[in-house]
Amino acid sequence: MTTNSLKTNNDLFIEGEVDFEKTLGKLHYLDRKEVPDYQNLVINSETGEILSGVQLDENTGRIIEGTLPEGVEAEVRSRPIEGTLLAYDLIVEAEAFGNQVEITVPATTKVESLVYNQELHLLGLSARHWSRTTRQLNNGRVNFSHTQGFKLRAEGIQEVKAKAEK
Repeated sequence: MTTNSLKTNNDLFIEGEVDFEKTLGKLHYLDRKEVPDYQNLVINSETGEILSGVQLDENTGRIIEGTLPEGVEAEVRSRPIEGTLLAYDLIVEAEAFGNQVEITVPATTKVESLVYNQELHLLGLSARHWSRTTRQLNNGRVNFSHTQGFKLRAEGIQEVKAKAEK
């Protein structure tokens, strides 16, 4: 009997279980993106105005305080909170993987000194498997689309010093 190595939708793989160095190869820094914190807002669907008297439960997205005015259609939108920083998404070239990958590091990580194409070593690297199935109705037929991937995270980075030539 064969078993699937991806047991659940939220499997976490850490350095002791996966040889990330072999899988990704040398990592070269390309760019970074800031990851802000987000808040859910209730918006009037017609005017785009924020309905300030309504508060949502962050986990469920349901109204927990206030009510919608009668006859008003509303929707929930997620917007970044200005001035917040949760993490950085580092875009790196992974030599063995043969492509660019995005790796999330905490906001406390010192990334200001990184320069383009600089070799990096990631500390505390982990990967979480994710998957999503969507259902679409197309010309009376139901189609299912399945996507999956891995979200890479690191606890920090260590710059690799260039070797001096003799």
